[in-house]
Amino acid sequence: MQDYRIVYQPIKPISLYASYSRSFTPGTGVASDVSGQLRPERGTQYEIGVKADITDKLSATLALFDITRTNVATPDPINPLRSIQTGEQNSRGVELDLSGEIVPGWNIFAGFLLIDPKLTADNTFPVGN
Repeated sequence: MQDYRIVYQPIKPISLYASYSRSFTPGTGVASDVSGQLRPERGTQYEIGVKADITDKLSATLALFDITRTNVATPDPINPLRSIQTGEQNSRGVELDLSGEIVPGWNIFAGFLLIDPKLTADNTFPVGN
């Protein structure tokens, strides 16, 4: 896994950040090709965001992200007991988190996620689902 991050703090309570990550997961299942082995599934993530300390005990994070998975195993249309790696999936979204103590003895942990997942390549389902 590769992970790169950069953080910039223009003023003490606010941090701006950006990150880039690459990952892989070993393939599971049996491939239809001669080797019988699946290549690793790969992932790429881009994220930008802002973290803010609203008070000494309350903080918020707002992030935008884009994640793409490639080499996703899909059923072989000729032999359903085997797989081919034609799949690709993409997820984009916005995440908002709020956490901390709002008054003495009362803590808040809240989050909101808006995500737009799509199949961008597949041999079973229509692209765009």
